[in-house]
Amino acid sequence: MSKEETKDMILYAYRIENEELSSSVSDFTANLFKKLESNQEVANKRILKPSEGSSESDLLSYYVPKRQSRRIFGMMMRIAKVKDISTIPPELLQKVIIEPGELGELDLNDKEGIICKNRYYFMVDDNHLVITLQKNLMTQFKTYMNWFLEVYRGERLYKFTNLIETPSDTNLKDIRSVTFADNATSLLSGKKNMGSEEETKLISVAKDFLEKIVAGDKDLEFLVDKKILSANLVVKFNKISKKDADDVDIKKALSAVITPLADDDYVSVELKDRRRISAGKMIRKKKVTIDLMDNGAINHEQLSQEMESYLNELKPIER
Repeated sequence: MSKEETKDMILYAYRIENEELSSSVSDFTANLFKKLESNQEVANKRILKPSEGSSESDLLSYYVPKRQSRRIFGMMMRIAKVKDISTIPPELLQKVIIEPGELGELDLNDKEGIICKNRYYFMVDDNHLVITLQKNLMTQFKTYMNWFLEVYRGERLYKFTNLIETPSDTNLKDIRSVTFADNATSLLSGKKNMGSEEETKLISVAKDFLEKIVAGDKDLEFLVDKKILSANLVVKFNKISKKDADDVDIKKALSAVITPLADDDYVSVELKDRRRISAGKMIRKKKVTIDLMDNGAINHEQLSQEMESYLNELKPIER
């Protein structure tokens, strides 16, 4: 099959965080099953407009609950109102689900209509989420699902954490240190009022420290200001046993630390053999090649099976 007849897609892997001590897994997927199966709403009832001032909205347009395997496959769309462009017919939004293939041929008209700006796919089981959405845009998915499942989740907010892995030839025990350059960020989490999003404060750690120790010396302050002098914050890892390196709780804690730093170009991990890798390289993901149909739509059944296969691969890492 030629390059034009396929599309490469990246599947990002996340753990569905569980904050319920009484259960071994989060109730996110169970509640998503409940919501989708108990209330067959037409598509336009599932539209979330994130901001009143924006013409854009998010929509869970397509879903397939797979009860036997306890998995749900779905497609999310970012839609917007426009004029004089190929648009989504309003009657599509009166359906319970919108088949991905129905978006292949849209009518051109001179009236205001709705377009699909982009779309992404996901699959969940009780423990994990596999999604094609770029990791720096994951807030879209998290915000939508917390809104969609609000009646079930109460005051809790569902969270999804990147799964991480060291390169294939490296173990966690091979990590020597993590280096934060002077314009890197460290994340300190604290709670706002109950029911609010978790607050994240960004602090320029190394630069902050450098400015404090040179305070009062005009020459040093001048050099720091001119970026002639800079500082790196190095966090060293003590020697770790194989038992600790394989410990699930340690892996989870390391994942929680690495996740918010994954897109920071100024954070690097040094390995025992002195090699350096960026934190982003440790985010677990998989590239798949999906066939394209005659109308340009992807073969969503093939993608669904690829996602199922990836979820099967993720099972052992939580044991």
